[in-house]
Amino acid sequence: MFLRLGNFVSRYWLLVLSVWLIAIIVLRSVSPVWEEITEDGDFAYLPSGMPSVVGEELLSRGFPDNRAKSQIAFFAIRDEEPLDQEDWSVAYDLARRLKNLHAVAAFHQAEQGRLAGGADETATQRADREQMVAREWEKALDSLDEAIRIDDILAAYEEKRLEAAAAGEPGAPRKPAERLAKLYFNRHLVQLQMGQAEEAERDLRKALDLDESLATAGERPLPREAAELPLLDVWTWLDDVFGAKLRTRQAAVVVLQLSNEFMATDNIRILNYLEEVLATVESRLPADRDVPLQLGFSGSAAVGGDLLRAAQDSIQNTELFTVVLVVLILGLVYRSPLLILMPLITITCSLTVATSIVSLLTQVDRLPGFEWWTFKVFATTKIFIVVILFGAGTDYFLFLLARYKEELQRGY
Repeated sequence: MFLRLGNFVSRYWLLVLSVWLIAIIVLRSVSPVWEEITEDGDFAYLPSGMPSVVGEELLSRGFPDNRAKSQIAFFAIRDEEPLDQEDWSVAYDLARRLKNLHAVAAFHQAEQGRLAGGADETATQRADREQMVAREWEKALDSLDEAIRIDDILAAYEEKRLEAAAAGEPGAPRKPAERLAKLYFNRHLVQLQMGQAEEAERDLRKALDLDESLATAGERPLPREAAELPLLDVWTWLDDVFGAKLRTRQAAVVVLQLSNEFMATDNIRILNYLEEVLATVESRLPADRDVPLQLGFSGSAAVGGDLLRAAQDSIQNTELFTVVLVVLILGLVYRSPLLILMPLITITCSLTVATSIVSLLTQVDRLPGFEWWTFKVFATTKIFIVVILFGAGTDYFLFLLARYKEELQRGY
């Protein structure tokens, strides 16, 4: 069989190359993008009958709007001494910013829910959707009320601090906590949606008094990047229910409840954004403290996001070092640019075909009669495809070239 295959390929090599080229073009054009078909979450590979998957489904049905799947916990902590007033001011600054992010995310969810209705929507579905929208407006308003309360606490502390500095009392130099005008601007937008025109006008005047540039901010809450955050709630030490559990003499904690699973690839984007928020707060820390306040975050979503970032870097490094090693090995063995390019081009074509076919296999369940198909891939799957194809492809090329040299030596 292999002899006949070899004879066919050597005789019709142009046809074989043409078929491969056409296959690559066709598969690339019809297959979905790899990043779009990889699965998120820790339940991606488990069968539907597993207890954990059944429990996940029951929780999703029982709490469709506000069941958190992962958390991120921000902390301000000192190891060997209690938090002082300066430390608490930094913690309050962080808390008000995170509360505002939740309000912006809830605002976006309410708008999405309001626009989601269609012509085929039943009365029950419409009532449920309207209730969901009302809950999201309430969440946004509650978070902004709390953020503004924290903002007032910070403003009172800054006023006392200025009075103390004017009286000659010593204090560590640091950047002051300014009022967040966008809190009032955002609350005015929520109040307009809830029909509270008088309160909305009052908050708009307050926002413009603090920052005149908000007059041209439009009708979207700020920061606009927070609209896509999967935030369900933000807990602080000021909350009535969990507040006592989120503070000690040496630590203050703010917990973000997320709708993403802890291994969702979207957590990479979330962590990158939250690191910018944390950096803004850290810029206020005094530089001359002997033991600086520790600020950071952890939690299941943070761990999952870091794992995915590490996996992303691993994929890139694996692909790079695999290609480099293949080039070095071939270069040392054959010392010929052509013999280096031939396997690289061949393996690259094979990699393109393989990933395209795997991508297509994940879409088979969309065909009529194939609803039972459950083939899924995770983001790290590409590492194995790259390593296997480059490793096996290089070995096969070495074996093939060795056999070719043997045949040449025999006079064929």
